[in-house]
Amino acid sequence: MTIDSYAAGAVLVAASALAAVAGLILLRRFGYFRSLIISHEASGQYLAIVGTLYAVLLGLIVVDAMGRFQAAATLVGDETNAIAELVYLSGRMPEPQKGEIRRRLTEYASLVVDREWPILGRGQHLPEARRACLELMRVVRDWEPATESEKAVYAEAIEAASDFWNARRMRIISCQRGIPPLEWCAVILGGVVTVGLTYFLVLDDLRIQIALTAMVAVLISLNIFLVLMFAYPFSGDLQVSNEGFHVALAGLALETAAPRR
Repeated sequence: MTIDSYAAGAVLVAASALAAVAGLILLRRFGYFRSLIISHEASGQYLAIVGTLYAVLLGLIVVDAMGRFQAAATLVGDETNAIAELVYLSGRMPEPQKGEIRRRLTEYASLVVDREWPILGRGQHLPEARRACLELMRVVRDWEPATESEKAVYAEAIEAASDFWNARRMRIISCQRGIPPLEWCAVILGGVVTVGLTYFLVLDDLRIQIALTAMVAVLISLNIFLVLMFAYPFSGDLQVSNEGFHVALAGLALETAAPRR
C-alpha cells in the first residue's frame, strides 16, 4: 500500500481522528479542568485566528497541488498530440523518411508505456526513451525536402518535433517535483496546532466536544490527503493516464498496416 493510495487516505483520516480524540481525553483526565474553563473565552478567539490562517495556508497548498496535477496532464496531452501530428505529417513525406519516422515514433511510445511510465512515480525517467526521442528529431531535422510542398511539410514537422521534445522535457521535470519538505512541515505542524487549540474549549458535554474535535481532525486530514494525491501526478491510485500513448500506438499500427496507394 503506497502513501498516495485510497487505502492510505482512509487510514490517515481515521488515525488523525482517533489521535485527536485521544489527546482531548488525556488532557481532560490529567489536565487542569478549572484552568481550561477560565481560559475558554480567550481560547476561542485564538482558535478563530489560527484556524483562519491555517485554512488559507492549507487551501493554497491544495490548489497548488491540483494545479501541478492538471499541468502534468496537459503536458502529456501536448506530447501525444505532437506524436499524432508527426504521424499525420509523415504521410506527406517520401520514403525512407516516412517509414523511419513512424518506426521511431512506435519505438518511443512503446518505451514510454512499457518501461518509463512505471518509474515516473519515483521521479525517474528512461534514458532509452530520451535517446529514441532525440533520434526521431534527428531524422526530421536531417530530411532535405525537394519540392515546395515538401518544404511546407518540413517546416511543420520541425515545429511539431520541437513541441514534442519540449512537452517530454517538461513532463520529466514535473515528475521530479513535489511538495517541498518545508511546506509539509507547515501543513502538519499547523494541523497539530489547530487541533490542539480545540482542546482548550470546554463544553459541558464531553461527547459533543469529542465529536467536534474529531470533525476538525477529519477535515484537516482530508485536505492533507488531497495534497498527497494531487502533488505527485505520476504515482499512486490517482495519476495522470497514459491512455494517449496507447491511442498513439494504435494509430501508428493502423497507419503502418494501411495499404500503400
